[in-house]
Amino acid sequence: LFAVLHTDAGVPDLSKSTRIGTGLLIRDLGHLWRACLMIAALLQDPVTCPIEKADVGKEPLYKESSVKEVIEVCKDVESSIVALGLREAWKLKPLLDGKTVMRLLGMDKGGPRLGVAMAAQMEWQLANPEKGAEECTKWLEEMFAQNS
Repeated sequence: LFAVLHTDAGVPDLSKSTRIGTGLLIRDLGHLWRACLMIAALLQDPVTCPIEKADVGKEPLYKESSVKEVIEVCKDVESSIVALGLREAWKLKPLLDGKTVMRLLGMDKGGPRLGVAMAAQMEWQLANPEKGAEECTKWLEEMFAQNS
C-alpha cells in the first residue's frame, strides 16, 4: 500500500486496481485503518521499528527516517485514500442485496456462488464509484452468464 500510494515523486497510483485493493483493505480494517496505517509505517521504518531487519525478511521501505517523516508519509497515503474516495469504504453497502443477486443469477438459495457474486459486485462497485445499481445489474448478468 505504501509503495503504491506514496512515491518519492509524489504522484500516487490512482488506478482502478489500486482503488479496488485499497478499498477492500479499508473495508477489512474498518474504522481502525488509520491506526493500522501508522503502525505499518512505523514497522517499515528502521529507526522506529523494534524488530530486527533480519526478522522482517526484506529491506525496509524507508531509509533512516524519523517519526516525523513517518507521520508525513502517513499523511500522504491518507491524502491518496481520500482522493480515491475511500476514507469510509468500510461503510459502503452493496448496490444490490443478496436476494436481488440471487434472483438475477437464478439461484434458489445462497451459497458459495452467491458469496463470489457479492464479492465481485463489491470489487466492481469500488472500481466504478460513479455508476449505480442499474449498471451493476447489467455487469453482474453479463459476468455470470459468461461463467455459467
